[in-house]
This record gives sequence, C-alpha cells and structure tokens, in this order.
Amino acid sequence: MEEKKTVAGAAGGTLVNFVLLEQPAFDREQLIRDLQSEWGLPVNGEKEAPATGNVVFDADGMIAAVALIDAPVPEGEAEQQAKTNYWWEEAVQAAAAHRAHLLITVLPQGQAGPVEAAKLLTKVSAAACGQPGALGVMAAGTLLAPDFYRAVADTMREYVLPILNWVYFGLWQSEQGVCAYTYGLQDFELPELEILHSARRPVELRDLLANLVMDLLEGEVELAEGQVLAMGDGTPIPVSRSAGVAVEGESLKLGF
Repeated sequence: MEEKKTVAGAAGGTLVNFVLLEQPAFDREQLIRDLQSEWGLPVNGEKEAPATGNVVFDADGMIAAVALIDAPVPEGEAEQQAKTNYWWEEAVQAAAAHRAHLLITVLPQGQAGPVEAAKLLTKVSAAACGQPGALGVMAAGTLLAPDFYRAVADTMREYVLPILNWVYFGLWQSEQGVCAYTYGLQDFELPELEILHSARRPVELRDLLANLVMDLLEGEVELAEGQVLAMGDGTPIPVSRSAGVAVEGESLKLGF
C-alpha cells in the first residue's frame, strides 16, 4: 500500500489528460483516422486548420482539442503521479522516459454534463494511446499504461462507465487500520469519498468505493451526510462529512 498523501481537489470546467510521448512527434492524420474509425467522432468538422498542428473539433455540444507540447510535463509531475500506480510496476520508468506530451482537453458546453465530457475525453485519450511512442496517460492523479487505458475505455462500447480511467482509488495504512480514498470525483461535481481506520482488507475497501462511484456516476444513488447505507449482508455503513484526511477540502466518510 502507498503512504498517506494529501491530494488537491480537481477544478471544475475543462477536463484535461496528458499522453506521455517518447519523442516530440505527433502523427496528426493517424489520430484523426483513429478518432473516426474507433469512436465515430466527427473530426472532419475541425475548428482549426491543419497548419496549427493541433486537432480541434466539436462533438456532442463539446469542444475537444489535442496539442503536441514539445517538452516533458513540468516540475516532475509525471514521475510523481506515476508513483501512485500500485498496479503498474513500470509506471515510474515510463514517466522518466517521456520527452514530450499531448495535451488533451474537453470543454463542456450547453447541456453537456461532466459524465458526457469525461466520456469524450476518454475516447480522445484512448485514440491518442495509438500514437507512436505513447508511454502512458496522466489521468485522475496517476499514470495509466496505454494498453490498460484503452481496455478500460473499450468498456464504454458495452455501456459501462470507465471509472478506472476517471477516478483513482488510493489505499494507505494508519496506526488504527486500513484507509482508502477517491481522487477524481470533484471532476463530476461530487465530494471525494474516504474510509478511515478500517479493520477490513484493502481489497474490500477498494471494491466498496468502486461500486459506490459507479452507482454515483450512473445516477443510481446519492450520498449525503447522515445517511446509512446497507451492504448486501445488511451491514450498516454510516455516512458523515468532514475535512478530508487524504484529500483537500471536505470529503464524505464511510464507516466501514
């Protein structure tokens, strides 16, 4: 398990991912083909001329953009985020190897909500993973392997929300027990979730948070201070709200 850390809350509005690259090279035409063939995105309606080198287009009432940045992600942020991925042993090595990155942004407009914006961001980022020399995707405060990111994105074809590309599930050990938290729910205008000092196994905490996040983003459940949730076996899970321990701002605490 990772050491406890405090993570800053995400800002609302524009959604952003970075795709790390081995070299400052970007096959613009390939990306356009991949966006069209893999996801049916209408990139033929671009808002900027090819001379800019960027890809900018409208989709479902939102604006998506991809720009090549001829430099590593500043201040060693890629390497720092890579350290949080406890599933991918080569994450730090991949981050250290990058020499440039693609800046991928989605700006929601009109009636488009954060879930629809996140879906579009995921489609564009997954297509960008097919670029030569793609090393990883910086998303939800961690670094994800390109193959993993694309596989999770593909679950959208089965109408499953790709929450592992959207929300990070952190685990840490306190003197009183196992703790867990989410990072990424603020992109969806929701408070982060935390479980503190639990006697249960780490996998149980992570599974509970993942199931709740899926239900929250699908609109199947709402959480508020004072609620008491019930597990399948009837175990009560009280919900409270207070200052975050592993996240900035306030979070909802689950008594589990």
